[in-house]
Amino acid sequence: AGHSAGEWNACLAAGMIDLESVSQLHKRILDHSIDMPDALFLSAGCGVQDIEDILQDFPAIYLSNDNCPHQVILCGSTEDVNRCRERLNQKGFLNHILPFRSGFHTPFAHALTHDAEAAINSLEFKNAAIPVWSATTTETYPEDVTEIKRLQITHLLQTVRFRELIEN
Repeated sequence: AGHSAGEWNACLAAGMIDLESVSQLHKRILDHSIDMPDALFLSAGCGVQDIEDILQDFPAIYLSNDNCPHQVILCGSTEDVNRCRERLNQKGFLNHILPFRSGFHTPFAHALTHDAEAAINSLEFKNAAIPVWSATTTETYPEDVTEIKRLQITHLLQTVRFRELIEN
């Protein structure tokens, strides 16, 4: 199992892709300057269930990572995130603005998917020697290469459901 870009490392460890492929993904997708000016990440010391009411009030704030019962990462515009922080503070939840603005695992990352799709589609995936679990679906990876590539791209846009993955 992997977390965010760590899912590529899980695929590497399982023999689905080789080290050169993972290196190429990092170079083509992560290592260049990714800056979505209005995609601010906010780490909060609480679980999803603790902030359901807050998230209902901020439809343009996305759950980027459901990491564990006591930590989530949210992503939204600077204005929305600052207003959300006020609510988190009122509830007594520790929170911290993260120092990067990629927008990964939210709709903000749609702007990056063209390059990501080209990079992922250029890779050769093999059958895994051991099962790899997806933090997007919280299930094992599909065996079909087309479905694997589709999942890799989807993973960049959807919530990292690491808590649920570990529970499964």
